[in-house]
Amino acid sequence: MVFLALWAAFLIPLTALTGQNPGPSRPSAESVADEPVDTWTTLRFSVAPRSFVLRQQDRVLWREDQPDGQAFEKELPLALSGEQAELLLEIVWPDASALKAAELSLAPDGRVEKSQTLWQQDAEAGDIVRFQW
Repeated sequence: MVFLALWAAFLIPLTALTGQNPGPSRPSAESVADEPVDTWTTLRFSVAPRSFVLRQQDRVLWREDQPDGQAFEKELPLALSGEQAELLLEIVWPDASALKAAELSLAPDGRVEKSQTLWQQDAEAGDIVRFQW
């Protein structure tokens, strides 16, 4: 009996040294999915908008009221869920008379840049944009 107790006391540290005990595992991609990733974001418009808001879930990532110009760049914290992101781009245009375009480009750290173009005719529009890496 004493022999078994001594053997168990010796075996437990030995298995930890030789890697037989797997120990804590790394977190899965799903468990760290919503950690923000620094993302270079570019918005280009065919016509200068009156304002725009870029949202992810309930968070406002970027808001510009009365922006000056048609092209904007900014680094934003983007939450990726399973190598994908869903955003809402809301734009207020100067008028509703012509078809207008907005291009959204995202380049998260360590991933290739992806772009999507939205076509809108209404003076105020909001579109869901989905990206996958």
